[in-house]
Amino acid sequence: MESVSAYLKKKPSDLLKTMVYQVDRAPFQCRLVKVLVRGDHEVSDYKVRKIFPGAYLASWKVINDQGSAFGFSGPIQCQGIGPLLKNAPLLVDDDVLDMKDFVVGANKKDSHLVDCNLGDIYLENKEREWVIGDFRKVIEGDQGDCQGKAVALKFRTAIELGHIFKLNLRYSAPLKAHYLDSDGKENPMIMGCYGIGVNRILAAAIEQCADNKGIVWPKSISPFQVLVVVIDPKDEGAMKIASQLEDSEELKASGVDILIDDRSESAGVKFNDADLIGIPLRVVLGPKNLKLGKVELKVRKTGEMTLVDIPCLASQILKVLDKIA
Repeated sequence: MESVSAYLKKKPSDLLKTMVYQVDRAPFQCRLVKVLVRGDHEVSDYKVRKIFPGAYLASWKVINDQGSAFGFSGPIQCQGIGPLLKNAPLLVDDDVLDMKDFVVGANKKDSHLVDCNLGDIYLENKEREWVIGDFRKVIEGDQGDCQGKAVALKFRTAIELGHIFKLNLRYSAPLKAHYLDSDGKENPMIMGCYGIGVNRILAAAIEQCADNKGIVWPKSISPFQVLVVVIDPKDEGAMKIASQLEDSEELKASGVDILIDDRSESAGVKFNDADLIGIPLRVVLGPKNLKLGKVELKVRKTGEMTLVDIPCLASQILKVLDKIA
């Protein structure tokens, strides 16, 4: 489309695309359909199938066997075209009605017709079946309605967390899962199901909440809410405080799970790992602060640090956690 536009010095919106669809499903067996959309738009298979269930794009062989040329099909100059394609019904997108002096395929390789209008198409296809409606995919900026107000459509990247499966009669018919209708007649159930992936939720949370240091777990789904970093595992006082936090009834009653890092690693390694695994609140038991009767609390998401008194440690942890999303 871009190469044709450049060659003819026309905007893509000045070109008319004719997409040929094939329908094999009853009651439309062995039928072709022409879908007309503006050159800068794409046909929506879903919308076409609402008119012709089971429709799919015709192959180059089918189109060429009908005497047209794949990639150059058009609704004009159909003399010599096979009857399936020549007599094909037309699905005309609404935006085509506003086009003037446009370019269409001439049903011959490397050939186009210029300065065409809707009247030209009608004169040659007035005996055909016409359906005018919305047959294109939406594009960013399309106007829609939101609570009675006109708004422009915006595209955003989304993460798929679940599925809805339209099973229809796939299982109910062979399994004879029937119900009685109001007339007492048995009918197979129309089935559907849905599923939400727990693993996908975790992966999505990591992707959306991470920073350049690592994971930033939302508190509600974090495997632990508190990470206790013991700088010197040989410090009996620090290990005692860590053990008291792990056994704290006050924290357990609030559903706080604690992970203790008492590895024989440097403080830098432990801090980097703490940022990497992203537990919401870090409690640092360091020798300098412990000598002052203090413990450092650091929020992973914001980096906010607080020094608290050792006797108030459990209650202060709960207070800080309450502020974390």
